[in-house]
Amino acid sequence: MAASSAVKLPPNFDIEAKNAAAEWTFWKQEFEDYLVCTGRHESDDQVKLSLLRNMMGHASARRVAQIPMTDAEKKKYDSTIAAIEKYLKPRDTVVFDRHMWLLRVQEEGENFEHFLSDCRELLAACKYDEKDPEEPLIDQFLRDKIVHGIREPSTRQKLLGTEKLTLGKAENLCRSVEQSCSQAEFFNPPLVVDAVKKFQRRSRDKPEDKPVKVDIPAGKFSCRRCATIHGKKECPAYGKPCERCGILNHVKECCRRTLTVNKVTVKTTDSDSEELLFSDRVELIDTCALQEVESPSEDIFKILSAALSRAEKSEWYETILVDNQPLYFKLDPGSDVTIIPLHIFKTLSAEYKPIMSHSKLQLEGFEGLRCRPLYAINSKLKYGDLEISDTVFIIEAPTLSKSLLGKPACLKLKLVQRTYGVYHVTSVSPSCKENFIQLNSDVFKGVGRFPDVCGIPTKEITHQICHPPTRVVDCLRTTLKVELDRLETRKAIAKVDVIDPRACVSRMIMVEKPNKKVRICLDPSDLNTFVVRKPKEIPTVEDIATKLRGKNFFSVFDLTEGFHHIVLDEESSWKCCFATVHGVYRYLVLPFGLLMAPELFQDQVEKYFGDIPNVIIMFDDLLVAGATEAEHDKAVSDLLTRAREKGAIFNKDKLQG
Repeated sequence: MAASSAVKLPPNFDIEAKNAAAEWTFWKQEFEDYLVCTGRHESDDQVKLSLLRNMMGHASARRVAQIPMTDAEKKKYDSTIAAIEKYLKPRDTVVFDRHMWLLRVQEEGENFEHFLSDCRELLAACKYDEKDPEEPLIDQFLRDKIVHGIREPSTRQKLLGTEKLTLGKAENLCRSVEQSCSQAEFFNPPLVVDAVKKFQRRSRDKPEDKPVKVDIPAGKFSCRRCATIHGKKECPAYGKPCERCGILNHVKECCRRTLTVNKVTVKTTDSDSEELLFSDRVELIDTCALQEVESPSEDIFKILSAALSRAEKSEWYETILVDNQPLYFKLDPGSDVTIIPLHIFKTLSAEYKPIMSHSKLQLEGFEGLRCRPLYAINSKLKYGDLEISDTVFIIEAPTLSKSLLGKPACLKLKLVQRTYGVYHVTSVSPSCKENFIQLNSDVFKGVGRFPDVCGIPTKEITHQICHPPTRVVDCLRTTLKVELDRLETRKAIAKVDVIDPRACVSRMIMVEKPNKKVRICLDPSDLNTFVVRKPKEIPTVEDIATKLRGKNFFSVFDLTEGFHHIVLDEESSWKCCFATVHGVYRYLVLPFGLLMAPELFQDQVEKYFGDIPNVIIMFDDLLVAGATEAEHDKAVSDLLTRAREKGAIFNKDKLQG
């Protein structure tokens, strides 16, 4: 019995997990190792089945009981294992695996060894080394290229969902989809591309009585630009600037313009889930004025003119190659999209026949009026030596005399550049910085620990949390061991020889820091579900900027391994265990990864340094700001004194001042 109690129990097995098929092989091996270690591998089937159901967990055991088996098979251990494997065995996913293999590229910041290791794993699942007598390898390559290169995502989804996809099935499915789409166009009514849905603005103050309906003569309508009744193209406000905002085509009584500049945003309407692009007017930028036009069947919005926000502003124009077609554009950094009027688009070469698609986007002008573009074209825009890809929208705008180049294209083609205010900043010389560090060397070296011991508040943990060691590629094992030894020397972690009943063993994550060193973090996904968070207000950039008004002298102190300043009590330390290929360790200090760690750390730093005047705290960064040099130096002196009292250590490499 002593030997049995010392054997580590396999964790519960989730048969409904997404990666259950892959995890089953490892879990089954752990379970069979447990049977061997406890001497029960030669027990009868009833004993092994009881242990199997017990260790799988209630939910998985209940699902196994629902797998179709005869009464005789349910009483046999081998038959039950075979039934579970048959249930978990996924269908042939070689087409999907090859698609994922072709999609795999090296991520930004990913080292080559990790990329190569992942590629080898993906390649192993592609089964290129297995010959299929029914389908030559060259047909398989062509089938995989169809799946990978097909343009329509819905078609690719159908291809991936086809059982035992072959080249013939792929060809037939793609032809069938293309033919059905072509036939469906005959049943769809022609699109009225210049018509959009009118969004009614609800009045906050609803009158008790309905307004009296005014009879409007045929051929005329009530104009929202001049507040009069007239016919088409008879608006007296057309071409005249508003006395309130300066924009053309409406009178001040009808002006709905707010004199503020809004951000360009993207949002989705609740009614039809169509994405809206907002293009608000900004200073010294042309904008498009939208005017409502009466229609017998529906409200139609057309762009009537490009209005100047100010009469004295200048205009910028450039000739841009659109798919090698020269086109004269007006630079419009106030617009979020590039627009070409239909009548200008028709003047391009007859040989230019781009692929045009209908767009669900709605373009919104400066007064909130919306219109739908006729077409969207994915084009290559070229200016000088720069060439970019951008979506160009074709709109019905007879009175718009120029094509508009939107802000994204202007920036990418380097036609406009955002400038920021430049301020004179003086910093101390490196020699002064070194002298300061030498005079206060006691707060820039050593191990930092705050005096208080903190705990991790959790609800009652209802089940054991125990994960296997995180797999680490061979080239990083030495790096991991060096970092573990360093943390153990600094008494941030301790190696675990005997597991305590209170232990929660989480996964480990290695994160590369900007200085190319690694940081070990917990992956306490399970533990975080039990953690109790304490509400804590974290300062924003705006909060900090408010406190810096009138300040002229600044210094920044960074706490070395900030989270490790907080010492954990013993019970919380056992909750922060993690498994590695070099053994199990537990944190003695606050680790990275816990849900409540940022709030706890901010609370502790404010507790020790928050009452010092002219010291602003943002997690492990302490900003010292003073209106005068004397005020700044006094705050630095108080900060260093408090750091010595509370055991804080600063990072000399990140000292700024």
